[in-house]
Amino acid sequence: MPNYIIAVAESMQQDFAAIGITMDISKQDWNVFLEERKQGNFDIAREGWIADFNDPINMLEMWTTDSGNNDCQFGR
Repeated sequence: MPNYIIAVAESMQQDFAAIGITMDISKQDWNVFLEERKQGNFDIAREGWIADFNDPINMLEMWTTDSGNNDCQFGR
């Protein structure tokens, strides 16, 4: 796992600790992470998204319950 990813996780861990939330960092192989996220097996997960075509639905569909891109489990 690249050092910058670990640094981001540790920074988030410190920020949450400042407001009384304990966070454990879990390192997973990429394929395991993707499947766990798809299944909703997380309390918090870091994710990125980029528009790959010029249409607003590209950014909006991930917030619809039935979308295959609904990795955040919105509405479930």
